[in-house]
Amino acid sequence: MGSPLLIWDGLWNRPFQQCGIVENINSYSYREGKEIYISTSLFNLLGEIKNRLTEHEEIDLIPLYRNPGINYLLGKQVPYIPGYWDQNHFKAIYKEGKNKRLFIYNGVFELPKFDSEEDIILFTYPRDVVCVE
Repeated sequence: MGSPLLIWDGLWNRPFQQCGIVENINSYSYREGKEIYISTSLFNLLGEIKNRLTEHEEIDLIPLYRNPGINYLLGKQVPYIPGYWDQNHFKAIYKEGKNKRLFIYNGVFELPKFDSEEDIILFTYPRDVVCVE
């Protein structure tokens, strides 16, 4: 009897560093013919980012940290590497370019210091999107 309870708790109620799957009630279409159910907060965040991306022709979309999935859902690639996992990794690889930069920050690690912040747009995950205790 314990195994079904553990499976329910670990997969549906409190998956690792995420909110419960039962809260994913919004259908979101990505790529051609693909659909996923996501939380209202994540749905709204993706909509805000999508709107911002349409405002700027050339923009680097950079997820900090450990979440290249946002880029995947938006049909974008992470510049230079599949994903940035921590601040040292970001500093070692990312080179400031001429494009405007849109960062999606999950609050897990410290935000890096930037030489110039005039071309930076920062989105922070709503608390119920990343459920890190």
